[in-house]
Amino acid sequence: MEVFEVTRQRKSIRQFSKDTVKKQDLLKSAEAARMSATSVHQQSRKFTMLHTQALIKKEPFLSN
Repeated sequence: MEVFEVTRQRKSIRQFSKDTVKKQDLLKSAEAARMSATSVHQQSRKFTMLHTQALIKKEPFLSN
């Protein structure tokens, strides 16, 4: 898939399912995020991937 096609098909998810995400899919997402471009080549970013409901419930910005 070309970059233009990926960009055109992207979407922002506002509601999430309760399905478990496979570890391999999480690792693939983390790798894509790590390789993504940054403004002025700044590379001081942090990513947090929460993989259990208990951890998600602890995060105030994710609580509903």
